Amino acid sequence: MPATGLSRGAPSSGGDPRLAFEAVQIALDGLGATRAQSVLLFLTGHFARNPGPAIHAAARAAQTTQIAGCTAVGIYTEQDWVIDAPAAAAMVFAQSADDPDPALALDAHHDDWLLSLAAPNSVNREWLAMPGRRIGALAGDGTGRGPFPVWSSGKLLDSGRLDLHLPRRACRVSVSAGLAPLSALLGVTEVKNFDLLRVGHRPALTALVAQALPHLEGGQPFPWHRLLLARAGDEPRLALASGDYELMPVLGVNPDRSLIVGGKLLEGDRIFSVLREPALAKQELDLKLTTAHAGIEPRYVLLFSCAGRGPAFFGGRDADWDNVRRLYPGTPLIGFYGNGEIAPTGGRNRVLQYASVCGVIG
Repeated sequence: MPATGLSRGAPSSGGDPRLAFEAVQIALDGLGATRAQSVLLFLTGHFARNPGPAIHAAARAAQTTQIAGCTAVGIYTEQDWVIDAPAAAAMVFAQSADDPDPALALDAHHDDWLLSLAAPNSVNREWLAMPGRRIGALAGDGTGRGPFPVWSSGKLLDSGRLDLHLPRRACRVSVSAGLAPLSALLGVTEVKNFDLLRVGHRPALTALVAQALPHLEGGQPFPWHRLLLARAGDEPRLALASGDYELMPVLGVNPDRSLIVGGKLLEGDRIFSVLREPALAKQELDLKLTTAHAGIEPRYVLLFSCAGRGPAFFGGRDADWDNVRRLYPGTPLIGFYGNGEIAPTGGRNRVLQYASVCGVIG
């Protein structure tokens, strides 16, 4: 079984390479080992512009060049999560024929499980359609503008993406979107640039949102920051269940009751509105993890959550992280808050938004 280490610096200290060295050393101590076969290393965005020294420090601590990972908005292990300070998280694998470590996927098959990490600008449909079932996320830096370094074998990758084969007998993947549908599936009838004017021949606000406004109790203001539009080919509940939809944020409301949308829509597109619900998101992942727990002896857990779904979304506590630790106490856990989550849903690999993806590796 692997082990993890987490090292956090002061908020003003920047990307100190010693944090990576310390994270690996803590993990090695947990294994009772002095060297590793390979290391998963995730760094906060404080390291994004120059991750090389931290990668080299991790390699010195582990006495191996097999260091793979990326930077992210925030990181975590089973010990803690870190968003607002420079930090390094490491999962260390010891050399063992009974417990092989993740290795570069040079010739994946359709049923293979892959840990996939990528910069946002390196993702395309051809890569997602290549053989293998992918679990992972997109790298980040805290600003959303980059750079988004990804590394393998201790070196930065020009391609900006990485696939590691997960050589396990069992892998259970749970995906939670936490989306509650607010409207029926409707056709876009008038749009101008990023202004969605009419849907189903009615003003966009009336068609997609107005009927949902009374659902809030106690006269609370409508949570516009959690409102999204989903472009889909199927009715809302089927589309959300299959993962076959594309999300777009609602950025504002115009005086004519049209909506400003953060994405390009065309007349004839079919859309519905959804609301990101913290309670639903917590219950959804909890139910899926409880189901996945049956019949598998977990060796470690990979967890990837959207940067917009972390502690701020759940009122100061990361409910996803809490759920995993409660269901798999003492199991090594590593992951990060990303710019998009990768998982096989609806029969193919997809990049998800505002989701949480958990892989229980047995």
